[in-house]
Amino acid sequence: MSGATAGLHLHTSNRLEVLAAGLAASAAARPLPPLLPETVIVQSRGMARWLAMQLAGATGICANLACPFPNVFIGQLLGRLLGEEPRGDERETVAWRLMGLLAEVAAEPLFAPVQGYLAGGGERRRFELARELANLFDQYAVYRPDLVLAWEAGGGGGWQGELWRRLAARTARPHRAALLERGLAALARGEAVPGLPPRVAVFGLSSIPPYHLRMLAALAERIEVNFFLLNPCREFWCDILSAREMARLGRREGEAALLYREEGHPLLASMGHLGRDLFAMLQDLDCREAERFVPAEGDSLLAALQNDILELRAPEPGRTVDPEDRSLCIHSCHSPLRELEVLKDELLALFAADPGLRPRDVLVMTPDIETYGPLIQAVFDDAPGTGARIPYTIADRSLRGEARLVATFLHLLGLAGSRLGAPAVLALLDEEAVRRRFGLREADLELIGSWVEKAAIRWGYDGECRRRLGLPGFADHSWRAGLDRLLLGYACAGDGERLFRGLLPVDGLEGGETAVLGRFLDFGETLFAALRPLGTPAGLAGWSERLLGLLDRFFQPDEEQGRDFLHLRQTVLDLARQQERAGFTGPVGIDTVRAHLAAVFSEEASPFGFLAGGVTFCAMLPMRAIPFKVIWLLGMNDTAFPRTAPAAAFDLMAREPRRGDRSRRLDDRYLFLEALLSARERFVASYVGQSARDGSELPPSVLVSELLDELERGYGQGQGLRERLVVRHRLQPFHPAYFTAEGDLFSYEPENREAAAALLGPRRPEGPLLRAPLAPPPKHGRVGLDALCRFLAHPARFFCEERLGLRLEPPREELPDREPLRIEGLDRYRLTADLLDRHLEGQPPEERLALARAAGLLPPADLGAADHERVCRD
Repeated sequence: MSGATAGLHLHTSNRLEVLAAGLAASAAARPLPPLLPETVIVQSRGMARWLAMQLAGATGICANLACPFPNVFIGQLLGRLLGEEPRGDERETVAWRLMGLLAEVAAEPLFAPVQGYLAGGGERRRFELARELANLFDQYAVYRPDLVLAWEAGGGGGWQGELWRRLAARTARPHRAALLERGLAALARGEAVPGLPPRVAVFGLSSIPPYHLRMLAALAERIEVNFFLLNPCREFWCDILSAREMARLGRREGEAALLYREEGHPLLASMGHLGRDLFAMLQDLDCREAERFVPAEGDSLLAALQNDILELRAPEPGRTVDPEDRSLCIHSCHSPLRELEVLKDELLALFAADPGLRPRDVLVMTPDIETYGPLIQAVFDDAPGTGARIPYTIADRSLRGEARLVATFLHLLGLAGSRLGAPAVLALLDEEAVRRRFGLREADLELIGSWVEKAAIRWGYDGECRRRLGLPGFADHSWRAGLDRLLLGYACAGDGERLFRGLLPVDGLEGGETAVLGRFLDFGETLFAALRPLGTPAGLAGWSERLLGLLDRFFQPDEEQGRDFLHLRQTVLDLARQQERAGFTGPVGIDTVRAHLAAVFSEEASPFGFLAGGVTFCAMLPMRAIPFKVIWLLGMNDTAFPRTAPAAAFDLMAREPRRGDRSRRLDDRYLFLEALLSARERFVASYVGQSARDGSELPPSVLVSELLDELERGYGQGQGLRERLVVRHRLQPFHPAYFTAEGDLFSYEPENREAAAALLGPRRPEGPLLRAPLAPPPKHGRVGLDALCRFLAHPARFFCEERLGLRLEPPREELPDREPLRIEGLDRYRLTADLLDRHLEGQPPEERLALARAAGLLPPADLGAADHERVCRD
């Protein structure tokens, strides 16, 4: 490697650490000038971080290492070569530009299919189509450059071709497909490339678009280009096919087409499609190859499987497996929470059995990090001070899922144009930054909720707000009416009897509560005043100004939330820049803006948490083939993995696939294979395999099933290997089976052990609640009607409160967000009894009905005419 020259050099190994050592040796043998960075193209920040740690461990230091992504490197190369880089427009910018174009072409006959899709969908559907097209056009430029160049040169392409031409005409700089052809021609002519590094390495990629391969091959005519790629097999395996592919090929081309084909190792043939295409494309290039394959050590089941794939040999039937072998295991649980509880116990057992195993040697991946993220924190943050806590970090969570500040801001935008239901509005106060802005404490929320309930606030700001929603404009049960009732309760007492201009004051507001009331009223008035202008469409720059005002008025972050708040402000500021870059000046509504922001925050992942110490939890992303002693895959459910991403009906790549195309399903299959090969000591997968409702069996991911089928067929015939590899867990973590030292079930949780001991212990008859009779109550023998009702409704509660002197607060139910349209149950009984008392006292019932309506017991007059007549009649 030290004597490498200009050209393509392909270094392959079945172990990524071997490739990293090769890269370190090459850099150390021919060091670059001190100020010149070593350029290594990677696909993820995680790979860049792991590689830097490996280089530092091999050479003592890692500095001046540049790790660009492929698109970034190719863009910089074209910029040096041609004096201009491909247009750096983000997909969001292209989406807004397409948003305007779709509105302009709405009436043209060529776009009739688009018109049919957009009919009746409004602005939101047009924006979603624009985002889909922006992503698709970006894929065309990388994977179908010939297609888009043909569209520009000779027309055609239907409505997509016309839309592409108009999009290209509105962009100042050329797109990547056009610059690629110019760049290749310039390199062929021998034009100088200023600032070109003396060598470039491509490290750890499992898929390289033909666009990038062509550019790197042309660049290799000038400088040294090294590919350091993970190859699961030392043999030539580009012609192997899975059993399904061979059957399909035989039906299509006949048995003669299968003469030179073989299946090799079934798992490699079934899951290795992505890598097979990559190495097939590299075979077409003039590469100098260097191989360094290292067989897995030991005689474990995992090592045997990895070595069989390495040698491209089918497993020998009848091979025996040590009954104590736990190098490969599958766990079937009842829920994601139980998966994590099992994971924690298993890790504690591994750490206890192997003192050399550290938390940073464990990688846990899941296809749904947003679902598992909160559960990870719930399980691994407990038991402080007991020695059972395992350090961990979580990577790849989206900002929308990780930052509560972002989720609260999106919730605030969602209130615009909504019903403004009481629970939805009060949910804003769950965010500490919002409470801090208005001087409220978490302890004040229960008091505020009781006020909202007493004031009978259900939904809508006022009557006009409801009229805009197409409903009768009544003000009863609205926020305006409820807040006025609270203010009246502070100013004067109504005692449940006196109305003030048709409003019944909410009684009981006094003392220190009035300060909380003032802050809550400030929150309410500020919120409804801020939401009112959001219903008017505006341009992106206008929305940027509006939303910045919302951030300043509603959020006061602390030091811990400062980074999330700054990112939130930056994303809102970017709306104005999007308008300038895209040239889209049309007005859009709040729903479209919120959809845009939600998509941005859902796609942006936190850059922190990967290989930061402790057990690493992360999403299952391509190019994550980093070696760990223990690799655990969470959530390997039937419908969760491989993930499906149905192609759009107008996706031309899906209609005519080519070698090298990316697909979510193929990515996931190869990712599973890479994870299997990257585990050095243990490979574990878990899934929800049993229904928590009835215990029925649920199937795992098809990849887990394929793995188990192959292991049973090739390694454990007649040994019941599947039953030994699959551990079926119980529904409850305190089941006695975890503490009997029999079988594969165990637990380290002391609370669960105590619960299991109680279940297994002898049953003792319960003694009497009271050892002696209670003294007679003061009013012995006389029971009021109200006391009798409470006794019949809940005898145990009545006894505890009246005879034992205990105060049992009833559980607070969620605030309703619907006004009462009928008088039912106890409310009807109380109202009827009160009307009867009034009638016997000679007071008109209409006066009491007005009080009941003001208190929220009756529906509005224009909605409840039938109830009104019936109550008056009664």
